[in-house]
Amino acid sequence: MDGANALRLVVNAVGAVATGAALVVVLAAKFAEGAWVTLLLIPGLLVLFYKVRGHYEYVVRATACARPVEAEVGKPPFVIVPTGAALGPPAIVDAHCELYRAENPAMQAAFEATTGGRGFVAEWRDDDAGAFGVADCVLPYARTADLVVASQTDPEWPGTDRLDIAERLAMEAGRPVLIVPNAGVHRRVGEQVLVAWNGRREAARAVFDALPILRGANAVNVVWINQRPEREHGQDIPTADICTALTRHGVKCEATEQVSPRGGVGETLLACAREMSADLLVMGCYGHARLREFVFGGASRHVLSHMPIPVRMSH
Repeated sequence: MDGANALRLVVNAVGAVATGAALVVVLAAKFAEGAWVTLLLIPGLLVLFYKVRGHYEYVVRATACARPVEAEVGKPPFVIVPTGAALGPPAIVDAHCELYRAENPAMQAAFEATTGGRGFVAEWRDDDAGAFGVADCVLPYARTADLVVASQTDPEWPGTDRLDIAERLAMEAGRPVLIVPNAGVHRRVGEQVLVAWNGRREAARAVFDALPILRGANAVNVVWINQRPEREHGQDIPTADICTALTRHGVKCEATEQVSPRGGVGETLLACAREMSADLLVMGCYGHARLREFVFGGASRHVLSHMPIPVRMSH
């Protein structure tokens, strides 16, 4: 080692010792004022960095290949997506698509037979959702429709995650959505209507979206669920203003206040619907968005899970 390098080594050593001494002095003097955090944090970070590096080295060793992978050329790739029950056998998505395409002519014929000769315009559209999902494919069409009709979600059906989209339509379409129960036959809808009212934006949207049906109904009952029966009310009736507005639009309606001793708001609404033999429930769609998933409020979730009659929702 020559003299210049030896001098540099000595200078660096003296600097390191001085820095270490200063660090010890500062830590000792400021230990009670928070320096102990630095004392614990630095070793912890060093251990973390060492563990991360060790993990990457392990991955490199585990994925190392002694010889190149021999890939066959000329065969098209196939992507198999597991569908159905969680423990069931996987199925090829293309096979399901072919099955739906084979059933489309029969469904189109039934649709055209049902809508033909009615006083509205009906059009059958056949589209491929591809990798974007059924809801993302349907929503652009739904936003230009007067009314969207969807089936009730069935959580026990294996295809519910991809094909049951009533909740997303109600939340994102911006149009009224008529959700039809999976159970029962509903030959007449809209003769005996129950309107759920709470004075919020969603309820107002649902009521005025449903005006064409309410005008033609034989009976319309507007119910307000009082969740605080012990609270003293003034002379104002919570549903008076909305009933007055509906009367101006040619709707004959009755207003009632319903205390909810039977559980939550959803249970009480369905009980009221049974008592008045309603064939349609009109209500707002409530909830909040969590990332890309819509989480329904308690009343909306209960009604859509236990609905015995069609429910017309707006958000």
